[in-house]
Amino acid sequence: MVVEGFEMKIVFSGVGVLGDAAIGEKFQGRFHPVGIYGKAMELVEKLIYSDEVKAGVLYLSIGIGLSSTPVLGLDKILGPLKSVKVFGVKVDRIIGIPLFLWLVNGGWQLGKVANQIGESLENGELDRAISELPSLVGRELSGLDLSQLSSAAIESVAENSVDALVAPYFYSTLFGAYGSVGYRGVNTLDAMVGKRNERYENFGKASARADDLLNYIPARLAAISVVALRPKRAFQIVKSIAKTSKGHPSPNSGVIEAAFAGALDIEIGGEVSYGGKVEKRPILGFGPKPSPSDIKRATKLLSDMELFFGIASVFSPLILPIAKIIKRAIKQVLK
Repeated sequence: MVVEGFEMKIVFSGVGVLGDAAIGEKFQGRFHPVGIYGKAMELVEKLIYSDEVKAGVLYLSIGIGLSSTPVLGLDKILGPLKSVKVFGVKVDRIIGIPLFLWLVNGGWQLGKVANQIGESLENGELDRAISELPSLVGRELSGLDLSQLSSAAIESVAENSVDALVAPYFYSTLFGAYGSVGYRGVNTLDAMVGKRNERYENFGKASARADDLLNYIPARLAAISVVALRPKRAFQIVKSIAKTSKGHPSPNSGVIEAAFAGALDIEIGGEVSYGGKVEKRPILGFGPKPSPSDIKRATKLLSDMELFFGIASVFSPLILPIAKIIKRAIKQVLK
């Protein structure tokens, strides 16, 4: 079987997603490629920072360029092997697309951390859970009760299902290895400087806007996958998105968080505090307030999403022709 172009990118992006689902992350802490990239961009910030939007645009441009260097490095390493084809596909794409998507995909690690927090909360170890939560959420945690801590974890799982899984996959299918690492670069810059505070209000604006733009389609694709994976609650999911997500300050996070709330039949969201500033957010969903056990249900949905995108992509050369046949058959019947 020969796969070409866009179809080829889908197949090998699926391999990368399944690689993360199967073996997770092998790089931890400061040795993680994203962590190394973040350290490099901290140095860039020190060199070029000024309280101006144009400085932030330069920072973003440098970051996008720097994020592509590992892909260029692989091209150099492979050298003449780049032109070798296996089943009609160049070797650099067979290696590069799944390798770099696996490296930047954080679905497995996200689920692992969230489950650890859920177990701590279920065991009544609030201090331990609060010490673990900052790796997942950025809000202030003091004074939050069990339900609010559970909600914070679930909201983060939902939001990061886009950042860590669906968006890198989406851009990998469009642009190959450059797409996944380029997206992850922008997303990392947003996490670093895309903050509404005195230092980053201007400097981080370009990174924040770029991240919002890049996440617009993936967030909605993620929500569609939630409907597909939880069909019995499809109506509730769509209702939750339509009725409760509009007031969210993020054009993307509100959509996927509302989708998770509808799928899990819970209510999340509400007032949060960042740096001493209280931010009023809408209540998402229509069910009861979450409990620690709902965190495991959220990570199960996340895991199902990863398998869904991975398996569907790998088998897309078989699925797409069948879908076209079904579409033609339906048209014939409706004539």
